[in-house]
Amino acid sequence: MKWMLLALLAVAHCAIAQISSSQIAAMQPVLSADEVDDDDRRDQFRLYTQCGKIDFHSSVSPLAEDLGLTTDAINSLGVERLEEAGVYSDASSRAFVSVSVFGNESGAYYTRLRFWKLVDDGTFTKTLGWANTWLAGIPSTAPSGDAILGQMTALLNIFLAEYVRINDEACNPSTIVPSLSAECYSSSVTSPSPVMGQTDEVITLLDGSKWEVGIGHYHYLYAYYPNVVVCLTEGIMLIRETVGDEATELRVTKL
Repeated sequence: MKWMLLALLAVAHCAIAQISSSQIAAMQPVLSADEVDDDDRRDQFRLYTQCGKIDFHSSVSPLAEDLGLTTDAINSLGVERLEEAGVYSDASSRAFVSVSVFGNESGAYYTRLRFWKLVDDGTFTKTLGWANTWLAGIPSTAPSGDAILGQMTALLNIFLAEYVRINDEACNPSTIVPSLSAECYSSSVTSPSPVMGQTDEVITLLDGSKWEVGIGHYHYLYAYYPNVVVCLTEGIMLIRETVGDEATELRVTKL
């Protein structure tokens, strides 16, 4: 049975390596408009965070450690890749990527990447909990430590391409067009979490500046670490609750 398992894993790994993206695309079924919408909604659930920052964690089984792999090496590579993509943060992150490498005595190994984010339970209380919403992995047989690090990098590249695609508009705050011609700049919110958009709320931006929401605002935005545009001379902050929505205009005063 052991040799059969090894053979199957070897065939699966070769098949993954040999299938090009164009071949994968060619195998996809033709979807109706409704099915495309369903796919888009599933992708939004799996990966949309309003371009929130992502932390990184890893774990390595004892057998994988025998290949010379360490969590420090994996974490260093993972953090570097997330930083290059502009989405890494280890503070106040509401999402993270985990990479696990494990093997067994037969010589079979598996590199798995999972994306976790906080989601609510869909009830009035909006109780938050961690959910694994995106998963990918690569099997291999008796690889080297460097080969597994290469697999991890490949998985991260696939994930980041999808993550940026789903969060594209939120990751580019310049797409929020000011309603007035004004001196404006783009930033992102670090607190509170979530931003509600209500009177007297104090919003802190990435540059450390603090802005108090003016009288008469009673929004319920529930926007987690959103990107914003601030128009200094007019005292206006433009914030979009979700991608595709009209930007909400808040009157703000710099503290």
